Amino acid sequence: MIYNLRKKYYTMKLLAYQFKINDFPETLECFNIENPSEEIIMKDLSLLGELSSHPVFKQHLIGYDGKTYVDNISNKE
Repeated sequence: MIYNLRKKYYTMKLLAYQFKINDFPETLECFNIENPSEEIIMKDLSLLGELSSHPVFKQHLIGYDGKTYVDNISNKE
């Protein structure tokens, strides 16, 4: 679970840097603790969920077409 959180966070952090979103957090609490509890991980995941509503993230996160998540990997048309 923490691996996916870390991957999502750093993807979003890169986009925040690229598009100059200044209020993006420098780090998450669970990254500063050796063995974070599930409660802390869920809290950080919730924070990323709130931040992902920003138009930059909606437009650039993999699999999001502006309304729903879609499969961008398959070649089906």
